[in-house]
Order: sequence, then structure tokens, then C-alpha cells
Amino acid sequence: MLICLSGTIVYLNSLGNSFVWDDELLVTGNPSIRSLASIPSLFLHRLAAQLGGNFYRPVQLASYAVDYSIWGYNPAGYHLTNLLIHLANAVILFLIILNCTGRRTLAFLTGLFFVIHPVQTEAVAYISGRADILSGFFILVSLLLFVRSGKKFTGSFSRTVTAGSLGFFILALLTREAAVILPLLALLCGRYVSSASRGNDHRRILQNRSAFISLFLIALVYLLLRYLFLSVTGGTISSNPYPFSARFLSSFKVILNYFKILLLPSPLRMERVIAIETHPFSLSALPPLLLLTGLAVFTVRVFKRSPPFFFGIAWFFAALLPYLNWFPLNAEMAEHWLYLPSAGFFFLLAWTVIEVEKRHPIPTRTFLILIVACWAILTVDRNRDWKNNLTIYTRTARDSPGSPRANYNLGNLYLNRGDPDRAVAYLKRSRTIKPGDFKTRRSLGKALLAQGDPERSIEELKVAVSIRPSSAEAWSELGVACSLGGRHEEAIKFLQTAVELDPGSARIHNNLASVYTRMGNFAEALIESDRALELDPDLLEARFNRGVIHYHRGDMEKARTRFRDIIRTDPAFRPARIWLEKVRSSDQSFF
Repeated sequence: MLICLSGTIVYLNSLGNSFVWDDELLVTGNPSIRSLASIPSLFLHRLAAQLGGNFYRPVQLASYAVDYSIWGYNPAGYHLTNLLIHLANAVILFLIILNCTGRRTLAFLTGLFFVIHPVQTEAVAYISGRADILSGFFILVSLLLFVRSGKKFTGSFSRTVTAGSLGFFILALLTREAAVILPLLALLCGRYVSSASRGNDHRRILQNRSAFISLFLIALVYLLLRYLFLSVTGGTISSNPYPFSARFLSSFKVILNYFKILLLPSPLRMERVIAIETHPFSLSALPPLLLLTGLAVFTVRVFKRSPPFFFGIAWFFAALLPYLNWFPLNAEMAEHWLYLPSAGFFFLLAWTVIEVEKRHPIPTRTFLILIVACWAILTVDRNRDWKNNLTIYTRTARDSPGSPRANYNLGNLYLNRGDPDRAVAYLKRSRTIKPGDFKTRRSLGKALLAQGDPERSIEELKVAVSIRPSSAEAWSELGVACSLGGRHEEAIKFLQTAVELDPGSARIHNNLASVYTRMGNFAEALIESDRALELDPDLLEARFNRGVIHYHRGDMEKARTRFRDIIRTDPAFRPARIWLEKVRSSDQSFF
């Protein structure tokens, strides 16, 4: 099928991409997906807590477990799964439109636009975007079964198909919370068939009241259970600080931005910074509000005269409803949230192209070829941005310089790559935008220390622990910075605070042993070193530190043995080689 071929061509280069961004939390750093036997336990826990919010998406995690059982940690397999799901979604969308309208060309163009448009890359080329495409798959299958149960089947088989539709709806809810809008899409499909059909199809669908009621009841029960869960656990959906009035006013500006992205999908951005509106009559809030209100009135007025126009607009807004921030989310907008809503826009665009082509065939066909070619090129190009963390972080920080997370991610990446100068530059940008962010302050403190500036590192880390005093790691890093700055007494105090917060951390005990070693207090250093090795016998830093203690106590044979063992374990551990040379130069037997 041409839809599948087109989708395969434009996403083929995504198969060579690596794990990026949240993939390191959900996939490579997630031990719960490493066994198919652990799949039942995934239904007992929420998604990775580090992502923020209270997301319950066990089916998404189960899909990663299946991928892991086949591919291990080969990212190409996970990308292939994403691509296959996306292709399936485009085909199912084609079948839904065909069943609702009976117009093959309209269904084909909708599916083609859906599969190649570059806005979908954030969901398809990004492994952690699996929630969008997988929930989209379950929603679309549920809708297709719902429509066909009313049009094509009767009796017990129709009830079986309807049960299948309900089952896929439940799977969609267990993949992403936004699937709760499926009953609205089912109602919309039913109304469209009713307005467009002349036979018995519309009566069958509208008379299938049990299916409608069941879909709405499932959604209601899900929302109730989710509300009760958040009430019992004290959790929140997000940390969004803005009141409903500000989020509501801002949503109109966000909607216009979404239309702009669909019409002009370049440049695409993982992070988008939206100024929050607080007054309805401001120059930036009033025009979007009036424009979209006018569009809503017009859409309702043309409902009977132009069912396709109503269907496309209504689908877009119904599917977008969970993402308008009326219920607080962790961001103002995101391109991957357009994955399912965009189908309504593509339906409307396809219908418009067909209607205009009747009067202006040659210009319309030329436009169609050009726009499909442009979208395909942009999709292939955008896939390259998702190649690895460096490419996507660099592109995001460039296109969204006001995003604190984009600058933080890039700064942290450079820090981990041993480039503290670049790390400090980007982390300072993030600090300027969001000065109260704990992670930024902590990473900036570490980067400054790596840059050789312990005093400024201490300043940043003190701010970090003031923001989050419960972080044992931050207290430990503050202690290390103080020690390297010659402030050993302060270092001991801060590291002891870290031990109180996390007595089971081998790294913290090892850091404390290092400080005692610098102070010449080898007795205390041995105690802390013993504790670190007791907690984690394989911790190379602790084994190395024990060798350093032996060296300072004059026990060269034990020091030599420690350093040699470390080098055999990890030949790239350079400090052990340096200190082994020190042992050799101080041992008279080597001269």
C-alpha cells in the first residue's frame, strides 16, 4: 500500500538513531522491562517517577519489555516497533475514514498526510514517544471496530466486535491518560455516518446505544479511579504553577500555534516556551480568543451543510482537549500531543484539496505533489535531529534558547562528556531562566568544580541543598567541593549530613574517607573506607581510595596490589595507573 511505502521511506533513517532523552529512564535505565515475567508487576506501579507527574502507563512499559526480549538494548529494534505502529495507525485511519465516508480518495489522502507529516517525528522517531503512537493505535482500532459493529454486523457477532472495541479502549487508557476522549470521537464518527448516509448504516450506529454508554462508563470509571488514587496518595498530575484562568486564556494562543505548526512545520522543537496570559483583554490574548470563538461558531453553523468540515474541526478539538492545560500538565504545549488530533486537520485538508481539485485540477495536483514532497524532506531531516542526545539537545537549545530544560540537558551532557567549559556556559543559561531549579544548581556546581573553581562550586551547591535539603547526593557533592577548596572541617560536616540522609550509600562513605585522607586522619579514613567496601565491594573508587590510604601509611605492597587489581578490572581507570607509578617511584626495589 502506498501509505505504508511512503511512511517507510520517510522514517527509514530513524532506524539508525540511538536512545535519547527520557529513553534513558524508561528503557536503558529501567530494570523492570528486562524480563517478560515482570510484565504483571508493571500494572502495580506508575511510570518512572523521575519524569514528574503521576502517570500510570503499564502497557507502554510492557511494550518496552517485549522489545527488550527481542532486541536487548539495540535501539534499532525499538525504532522499528515505533515505525510499524505508526504505519498501522495510518492504515487504520484510512479504514475509519473509508467506513465513515465511503470516499476512498479522501481516506487515502488523510492517511498519507498523517503518515508523512514532520510533526509526527516527535512521537515516531523518539522511543519514549511510544505512549502517543501506541495509545493512538488502540484508540483507532477501537473506533474502527465501533464503526464496523454498527455498519456491517448484526446479532451476536456485532456484540463481539463491540466488546473488542471496549477492550481496546481499556488498553488505550492503560497506555496514555488522554485516551479518555475516545467516547467523543466515537460519538463524532456516529454523527458523521448519520449525516452522510442514506441507508440503514446511520440507524444501526446510532441505535447501538449500549456501545456508546459502555464507552462513556469506562471513561467515567477510569477518571473516578484516577481521582481517588491521586487523593489517597497525595499525588498531583503535574507541578504546573499557573491558575486555571491563566491556563485557559493561554490555551487559545497554544491552539493557534498548533495550527501554525501543522501548516508550517519548520522549525520543529522539542521544547516550546509560551508566555502565560493573565488578562483576557491583552493584545496577545484577545485575538486568538476572538478568532477561535468565531471558528467554533462557524463550525456549528455549517454542521448540516458541510459534515466533512465539522468532522475535521471537531476531531481536532476533541482529541486535543486533554492537552489544552485546562487540567494542569507539565508543559504548555508539545508537538507529540498533536499525534492523534492532527488526523482531524489532515482530514479537513484532504477534503479541501479534493473540493478545490474539482474546479482547478492542475494547480491543485501540483500543490499536492509539492506539499507531500516538502513534508517528506522535512521529516527525513528532522529524524536526523533525533540521532543522539548531542544532536537533539543542540538543536533544541538553538531553536528554543529560552527553554531551561533544553539548556540544562545540553550542559549536563557536556559535563558527562568531560567538557566543563561548555557545560558551565549552558547551565548558566538554564540558571538565568530558572534560578530556583535544584538540578540546574547542582549540575552547575559539579561543572564549576570540574572547571577548577571550588569556591563558586560551593556557592551553587549551597543553593542546591537549600532548595532540596533532603538530597544526600547534593550534600555529598558540597562536601567534596569544600574539601577540594581546602575547607576540610566544613566538608566533614556536610558529608556527615549526607550519611545521615543516606547511610547506605557507598559513594558517600567513600567521599568521607577521601576527605579524612586529605586531612591525614588515616584511622577515620580506614573506617569509612571499610564501610564503603562493605556496602559495595565492586566500587572502583572505593577500592582506589583504599590503595591511596595504604600508600600514605607507607604500606606500598598493599597499595601496589590494590592499584593492579583495579587496572585488571578496568584498564581505562587512569588514576590507578598514576598512583601505581607513584608506588614504583617510591619503592627502592624498582631503582
